[in-house]
Amino acid sequence: MEGSRSGNGMVEDITARDWNLVWGTLVRRHLASAHFPDNIRHYSDEETARRYDSSHSKKFKRRIDDTLTDLNPGPGNRILDIGSGPGTLAVPLSKRAREVSAVEPAKGMVAVLRERLNKEKISNVRIIPRTWEDVDIQDIDPPYDTVLAALSLGMEDLRGAVEKMQAMASGTVNLYWFADVPFWERMCLDLWPDLHGSPYSPQPLLDTLYLVLYHMGIYANVQVRDLENWYRFTSEQEMCAHFCPMLGATTPSQENLVKKYLKSRASSDKNDIFIPATSRYARVWWRV
Repeated sequence: MEGSRSGNGMVEDITARDWNLVWGTLVRRHLASAHFPDNIRHYSDEETARRYDSSHSKKFKRRIDDTLTDLNPGPGNRILDIGSGPGTLAVPLSKRAREVSAVEPAKGMVAVLRERLNKEKISNVRIIPRTWEDVDIQDIDPPYDTVLAALSLGMEDLRGAVEKMQAMASGTVNLYWFADVPFWERMCLDLWPDLHGSPYSPQPLLDTLYLVLYHMGIYANVQVRDLENWYRFTSEQEMCAHFCPMLGATTPSQENLVKKYLKSRASSDKNDIFIPATSRYARVWWRV
């Protein structure tokens, strides 16, 4: 192996690198390569947030159940949910814990979460409508027994974000993140050169996340799981209407490229078209 010829060179290279800088560089490259809105702008639209809420509560029931089992809050626990979205985890957690603080900057997501709280008459969820970077200690009244960020690690300065999480925690910090490239990014990698004439840069994955933590002196526990996912549509038109905006496909020729790609991976039954999209994600957690 090449690494064995250089003795400890490979180890020294890994040790010497600023992995937070690597993480931030990968995030910036990802954002720069994209021809679609970032999540905050995308989910500022209430209807988009409502569709997300409706589809994800069904598709990711197993992930939600596994996360509730992981965290296992007691009736006296306070939970901080960073990037809560429409309450995918905050709402079920609120029924087991004393209090949940939900940090969510996208206006559409916040509106859908408020609707859910009002509909289910939940009064122990506090919404902080800001990015995690903009949250101040006075906003959230720490400490929290559990700090949670589930598939919401889009920060450029991951070290700073984690340091703030640790400062707010009195029990565990729990990060859930992608262990391999999810389906929608595999699709971007395959289609981007033909759609936009340039390569696509995916988000950083679990390996970089762990190295950032390791060099912070955090020796986290890691559990990798399958992220069972599928997309189901009633027609090709609905399928393309879902994927084309996230791929920045706006012209007829771009839309045809997307349609051809999806049809090659789709199956159908009597009523629906469906696309399997299983990937892997990890729970990364430690006690403070």
